[in-house]
Amino acid sequence: LTADIDLSAYQAGNGWVPLATTADRFTGIVNGNGHSITGLVINNPAGAYLGLFGAADGGNMCNIHIVGASITADIGASGFVGYMANSSTIAYCSFSGTITGGSRLGGIAGVNETSTIIGCVSSGTVTSSGNDTGGIVGYNDEGTVTLCSSTCAVGGVSTIGGLVGRTVFSGTVTDSY
Repeated sequence: LTADIDLSAYQAGNGWVPLATTADRFTGIVNGNGHSITGLVINNPAGAYLGLFGAADGGNMCNIHIVGASITADIGASGFVGYMANSSTIAYCSFSGTITGGSRLGGIAGVNETSTIIGCVSSGTVTSSGNDTGGIVGYNDEGTVTLCSSTCAVGGVSTIGGLVGRTVFSGTVTDSY
């Protein structure tokens, strides 16, 4: 990015439409160069895998700051990527805002499968009516979370964590608070 971005013009109806979907996953590289994205609103209570990006497959995002977002979805919602897989990376990004939905919700990623989240920070609230809800990632499946921190107020029914809601199949969380 070469400048800050205001997404306020995309708030009507369901709001922002993610840049990629689970059928057509993001595979590129985005360097935010420390710039902020404001005005991110997604209001799709029945939607799955929503965020700035819906899904990533080997994609990389770094140095982006999402500020004051409001996201509502059913499953797999976050500020950055709803579903990330196959060595995707989110590095040195931050999220502030509110995420509400069913399950697998996180400030940075809804689902982190075989990918890495490093040096990320989240603040605000993440609230689910289901399970797998965390301040950084909701469901960490063989993924890595390291050097991250969250001050999110996190709430849900089960498998809830300040950083990660649920970690399975040798997923790791290190040097984070």
